[in-house]
Amino acid sequence: MALNMDFQLGSFDVVTTSFCIKAAVKSEIEYRNAIAKLRKYLKPGRYLVMYSSIGQNCYRVGKEKFRHSFVSENQIQETLRKEGFGEADMQLPAEPRRELYDGEKLYFVGATVESEQ
Repeated sequence: MALNMDFQLGSFDVVTTSFCIKAAVKSEIEYRNAIAKLRKYLKPGRYLVMYSSIGQNCYRVGKEKFRHSFVSENQIQETLRKEGFGEADMQLPAEPRRELYDGEKLYFVGATVESEQ
């Protein structure tokens, strides 16, 4: 997997990702593992911020077309819940520009890591 980071676990207040995770993974299992790994780097009560698209199989850079994993709105919400994010605020702000990719919607998520009891 592409997420081989050498940072101290539990050391970040915020982790952000924009259109990255789906391009780095090949399956739903790898997607869940990537979210779980990002969560481990966050301090309790801190934030994961994600911006990407739902229902997208590819994106374009110039005339080149790149494929990546399909992730649904339900999969995102379920994964965040299962991986220890208590609060997850998902916003669907705009329709995608069809000439750039084949996604259904864009999304923005701010998720809070559950505090340790």
